[in-house]
Amino acid sequence: MSSINYLYRNKMQEPYQDCNETITNSKESAPSSESSQAFFSPFTANTLKIHSSFGFLYGCAYYSQKHNMIIACPSDNTVQFYDATTLLPLKERENLKLDGSVKEISFQPENDVFLLRCLSGSIYSYNVSLHAREKILKDNDIFALAVEFVDSKSFAVSAYSSSELQIGSLDDENLLRFDSRDSDPFYLHCLLKSRLLLTSLEGGSVLVYRTDKLPHLPVIGQLQAENSSGESVALTQSFMMSGKEYVMTTAQDSAIKIWHKGKGKMRLVKVIRKDSIIRSWVYLENYKMIAVVYQFGKMEFFRLASGKSERTLKLKISDVRSMFLMKDKNMIGVTSSNQSLIEFVPLHPF
Repeated sequence: MSSINYLYRNKMQEPYQDCNETITNSKESAPSSESSQAFFSPFTANTLKIHSSFGFLYGCAYYSQKHNMIIACPSDNTVQFYDATTLLPLKERENLKLDGSVKEISFQPENDVFLLRCLSGSIYSYNVSLHAREKILKDNDIFALAVEFVDSKSFAVSAYSSSELQIGSLDDENLLRFDSRDSDPFYLHCLLKSRLLLTSLEGGSVLVYRTDKLPHLPVIGQLQAENSSGESVALTQSFMMSGKEYVMTTAQDSAIKIWHKGKGKMRLVKVIRKDSIIRSWVYLENYKMIAVVYQFGKMEFFRLASGKSERTLKLKISDVRSMFLMKDKNMIGVTSSNQSLIEFVPLHPF
């Protein structure tokens, strides 16, 4: 299988300057059309065929920059490891076989530990240095819906049919339980710099907790990321810009909402509306853009400041499941729901 070395360079020049203090009122300092074309020119490239007859409908994929490694988790309960440059399997890492397909991965670089949440409701820890896995919750403790590291040792867990948010530790099997307002937290996202944990609930509301007071977990606010009631909201990621930490949410109303913590509370600073439901997205720091992907193989790039569509791209994969960013390689990976494929989209032609 061919290498993807030629598709990227490690350190990109930043073609756009930082936006002003608030995204809503920011003015872009865009380059000329010639330089924009030179710096930003996404295209479809190689595909990685993983060792499975299943796609990623009930799985996920993750890129570890620290280890130059792609972790592929198709819907067959396996965890596979590939070199992110050659796209070849890592011979020093045997595939893992778990009791369910891995739906979610959270990484703690300080301890070199991954948390793997399975469709079966189990959670495993995987120590990269030791190549050791461990089921970290006892059987029948909870049926996990989401998991997220909140510091170097502690992690948050939400559970099916439970209105409690739970905090666990890699060093302790016991769980601390906190009320989450009579609703299952479907998604969790931690803002490490701001020391905040966001939990999405039914109806599109998002509770905001402080994580700097553990073992206490006080609620400091609530967001409404969905315009209509009865739907859950997907929290995808946070990002840094001009020294500030932002969070992006999306929901069934197809709008991307961008929030920032100011004066002790989260406030809405930007809304980007779309006609189609977004399957997945990533924030492109080098370009101050958001890349989104739709179910039937279309990728679109938006300027963060203006919300303007900059480029669209037709993927080879038509049944898109999700995507992940390979920031140091200036590249995006896209998984297929039903095919055992990962497609790569470089953002620059060399």
